[in-house]
Amino acid sequence: GRDQGRTSTPTVALVAAAAGKPYHIDFGGHAAFQYAPDVANLFIRAARAEVQDAPALNVGGAAVSLSEWVTTIEEVLPEAKGLITHGDTELPFAYRVDNSGLVRLLGPVPETPIREGIRQSIEMFQDLLNRGLVKP
Repeated sequence: GRDQGRTSTPTVALVAAAAGKPYHIDFGGHAAFQYAPDVANLFIRAARAEVQDAPALNVGGAAVSLSEWVTTIEEVLPEAKGLITHGDTELPFAYRVDNSGLVRLLGPVPETPIREGIRQSIEMFQDLLNRGLVKP
């Protein structure tokens, strides 16, 4: 659901695909993706957890190449084929992180598969575009 900043561009690409507009993600390589409802679930569980101190924990997420991201958009929404492109430069961020501390604290971490998250996001953006609540 991010729509601001450089690392938000894969989400912006979903809006563009839903609108049938071309879009270029200006980086490539791999990134860690989390589905917003999964993260919201974790925040609620964390807020209710009995915790000592203030641990710093990693959420984790699916490590996916931008090529796979774009291909999955095209599989979910065939009419978007060729609309979404990406660059080659990998951003200097870890995309594989250990979330075992979070699992120890909260139990199993929800992880919506990338294809399902992209499908649900595109459907949501199509609805929002149709209602005039977002712009391509």
